[in-house]
Amino acid sequence: MSSHTLRLPANTAGAERVLTVQYTNDHPEPVTIIFPPGSIQVLPYAGSFEANLARALVILFFHLAFLGAVGVTAGCLFSMPVAAFFSLFTMILLKFIPYIESMAGRDVLSFVNDAKKRIAEEVKAAASKKKKPKARKK
Repeated sequence: MSSHTLRLPANTAGAERVLTVQYTNDHPEPVTIIFPPGSIQVLPYAGSFEANLARALVILFFHLAFLGAVGVTAGCLFSMPVAAFFSLFTMILLKFIPYIESMAGRDVLSFVNDAKKRIAEEVKAAASKKKKPKARKK
């Protein structure tokens, strides 16, 4: 799969920020070209390599500073092994928050909800079929 980059001026998209792309096949022989969904991307220019590297290093510094703060706090509250484990667990948990949020948003246990619905329907059906007591004749 080949990749092509085309640099466009910033004002190409216009005020509405909409970019319309039209593809024309100028090949002399008819050639079928397939664009899979998501294969065409518009990636805006986001600064130079040096600026992005500096940003990434600042973020890493803050991660390390937070780990140090959690470690010092845990060291004051717990023994050394517990403090190390607590700090490591805290950082791992914070790294997994996006994955936990995405899993919590899904209906992972849909079969449980389906089973609940079926049981409720069966209970209602059984209750409606229950025979009414006959009135006594006097």
